[in-house]
Amino acid sequence: MLINSYSRESAEQLSTEQQNLVVIGFDNPISRHIENHIPSGLGSTSSSEFSHELWKIKDGSVTKGVSGRCKWSDSGDFLFVSVSLNEKECENLQEATKFAYLELLEVIQSSQQQNLIRFWNYLPEINHGLGDNENYKLFCTGRLKAFESVGICDEEFPAATAVGHITSGMTIYAISSVHKGEHHANAQQQNAYQYPRQYGISSPSFARATSLKYPNGNFLFISGTASIIGHETLHEGDLPAQLQTTKENIFFLLNQTGYHKDSIQTMKVYLRTQSCFEESKKSLDQDFPKAEKIYTIADICRSDLLVEVECFCA
Repeated sequence: MLINSYSRESAEQLSTEQQNLVVIGFDNPISRHIENHIPSGLGSTSSSEFSHELWKIKDGSVTKGVSGRCKWSDSGDFLFVSVSLNEKECENLQEATKFAYLELLEVIQSSQQQNLIRFWNYLPEINHGLGDNENYKLFCTGRLKAFESVGICDEEFPAATAVGHITSGMTIYAISSVHKGEHHANAQQQNAYQYPRQYGISSPSFARATSLKYPNGNFLFISGTASIIGHETLHEGDLPAQLQTTKENIFFLLNQTGYHKDSIQTMKVYLRTQSCFEESKKSLDQDFPKAEKIYTIADICRSDLLVEVECFCA
């Protein structure tokens, strides 16, 4: 059984628990050297009650190790793999992304857990650069080239999130499984990998959600979701309206996959500024009162978006 939660305890304390797969830090700084700690480079908001995310298993044991540039944790059913690159290594972000993905995919494809389930991408200054030289677009090209080089096609892209931070370096981490997931579209939104040319040379390579059914539980991973209908951003500069459209997209995915709002175990909320916190908390608590939430400060992949929300449902 896979469990996701948030904590205010230190990374050092959380990393000692035997059934913890991984601890993700939202407390800055990015440079920590703890066995199964992933430094996100993002900080939680000053109002957030949590500073770390925890993935653990209910039963069984966890094996941990390092392969090349990657740290990994293996529970048998699931594999968590992460790679972090420093500022200098990210000077050519497209090539850095391709390298990081190939490192991750090599570990995954040499394991028993070869089915891609979920990716997270925390990038430096994601909105920096003009036109095709914007960092997010360079990242998308590097990611797609890596996927293509190992034979992963559009229909196999898993759920994902990509947001920016203001620190240096890049962190990417992923979940894969021995069990095959199902990747889902959202009929209200165009498939990200089919976006028109205006969004860059390479369209974003992810699914709107990935579900997984296996003997010990059914899960749904909802990608970073925002105020996008079709392929266009709605309600630029209007936080309440962006939140409403974001929630409607989440509800659509829940309904389509047979889940309901109380299935959401956790929500991770990315806010462009601290000033977005109160309105976002009020809005999300109203519709998802039972979901545990962590609020972080991040640059959303489009500069006209103020908030992005991802979910884990069990």
